[in-house]
Amino acid sequence: MRSSEVKSAPAAWSAWWARAGWARPGWRSGPRPTWREAFKTTPGSSSWLRWAPHLLLVFDNCEHLLASAAPLVVDILKTAPGVRVIATSREPLSVAGEQVVGVPPFDLPSPRTAEPVARLRQNEAVMLFTERAAAATGRFELTTSNQAAVVNLCRRLDGLPLAIELAAVRTRVLSPEQILERLSDRFGLLTGGGPAALPRHQTLQTTIDWSHDLLSAGEQALLRRLSVFAGRFALEDVESVCACDEVPPARILDSLTSLVDKSLVMREDAKALACYRLHETMREYALLRLREAGEEDFVERAFAQYYGSRCRRSAEGARYRLIPWLEWMDLEIDNIRSILGRSLGEGDVAGGIELASNLSWSWITRATTEGATWLDQLLKPGDGNPEARARACFLRGLLAVLQADAAAARPALRKAMAAAQEAGQPVWLSHSLSMASVAEHMAADHASGSRLLEEAERVTGELNDLPARLTLLQARALNGFFRGDLDGVRSASSEGVRLSREAGDLFTLEVWLTNLGIAALTAGQLDQSEPLLAEALRIAREIDNRAAQFSLVGAQGFRAAASGQPQLVSDC
Repeated sequence: MRSSEVKSAPAAWSAWWARAGWARPGWRSGPRPTWREAFKTTPGSSSWLRWAPHLLLVFDNCEHLLASAAPLVVDILKTAPGVRVIATSREPLSVAGEQVVGVPPFDLPSPRTAEPVARLRQNEAVMLFTERAAAATGRFELTTSNQAAVVNLCRRLDGLPLAIELAAVRTRVLSPEQILERLSDRFGLLTGGGPAALPRHQTLQTTIDWSHDLLSAGEQALLRRLSVFAGRFALEDVESVCACDEVPPARILDSLTSLVDKSLVMREDAKALACYRLHETMREYALLRLREAGEEDFVERAFAQYYGSRCRRSAEGARYRLIPWLEWMDLEIDNIRSILGRSLGEGDVAGGIELASNLSWSWITRATTEGATWLDQLLKPGDGNPEARARACFLRGLLAVLQADAAAARPALRKAMAAAQEAGQPVWLSHSLSMASVAEHMAADHASGSRLLEEAERVTGELNDLPARLTLLQARALNGFFRGDLDGVRSASSEGVRLSREAGDLFTLEVWLTNLGIAALTAGQLDQSEPLLAEALRIAREIDNRAAQFSLVGAQGFRAAASGQPQLVSDC
């Protein structure tokens, strides 16, 4: 390239940018060349590119100009392969050689309220809020008294910089605690963008409106319908809940992919399963759009029916495929909680009782207190058919037994027995009688406990039901512990081990092994207890039965101390 051409190169580029400016949407006069036309027809632009092979070009904010920007980048790279381009956009340009680098929101501060203030100040979301609040008020400081509110604000705002900045501006007239209280109307609250900001950055609402308006009708429909998911969701969930005329099932994958590409839906994998979720801010925006479209009740019903059906179908066999069932439940629990809350709010007691009962293995292994709380609220009104109430009251009593709460277990199990008799359900009567005998022994009413166990033996003997048989055996074993009858414990538990192994019932297998290990410890048979407790602990960890893990680690510690080798507990 000649010297004169080198000197004229900046002028050539200035001319190209000036001509390219005519291609922007909204330009109202004169010819409107495309970006590519401006590039190709501006004298010297392509030759200068070839002369500057290490040039870095920055294309900022391309999402509304993808149709023009992408072919322009292709032309530039063909002309000068050594040029590098950085393009910022909500979605990829989808050109050959593109390397996508996601820009996530700020890291969220820990929810722990005891986090030292000095360490909290180093979190980028908190740092931005603190700096912007100080600039807005001239006096704001992060202190131990306001740190909990600031942390919750940053977390509720998903670490999104613009949302945090707009919230910080409100500290001129509101405390962080007051801002947090008003965050349920975040789109009415976060409107304090300065006059120098772009129009779409004036409020949180206009910022998301701008991105939303770039979507196709099908993408808009899918986004608003995704607002029913309170937590993570998988493609199968979306296909079952969100399909509609604007986005039929065959188009769900493409539309969801587009929303992920545009950073409106976040991908969060669960092991080998691709999962997704909406940030809380985006979910609230999408919910507003769902209500504006008049679709909220219809989509919420489809959502509840879908999860109700899935839980109903999987509940009966869940104990025999516990690990995959619990993994699915861990993924979906926030969505199911939202349905339980809606059932309470709308008075759908029968539906809520059925759903809560179908989650029994999640409550038993993961969340006894949460399960008990949901059941207490749902069983209060006294509605529901006797069969459903028998099952739910039995589950409530069982959870109380697991919590060693005889005062709560006894009345729940009495109600379970009465409802089972009324409904003519001998299986649930058997379960309830067996567990009621344990609750009575826990309350030191041994005569009632023995009487109920005898009745459970009679009812269960007339059934051909493995789960009822296993519950009866557990009642025998626990009653043996109460009476000091270790032979009775061993007999019932050994039969339980055999039946559980044959059936693939991991939960009860862990229970029987624990019984046998504790019986061996009680008898001073330390060596015999070790493999039993070790296998029980392995299973408890495999199914993530947290209460059992706590008890079994304690039992292993006792064994190690009693053997004079306390260091062995570190192997647990």
